[in-house]
Amino acid sequence: MVVVIFRSRVKEPALSEYGARADELLELAQSMPGFVSFKSFSADDGE
Repeated sequence: MVVVIFRSRVKEPALSEYGARADELLELAQSMPGFVSFKSFSADDGE
């Protein structure tokens, strides 16, 4: 089993582009054999 954890703290102006890029990365991950699930969490401090 492989678990990948990606953490980020995105600030403006990159924040406006982050959502689109994250969607692209998720689509790629979902196309890989063995992909099981995706979860997303965010904290009040932007992390």
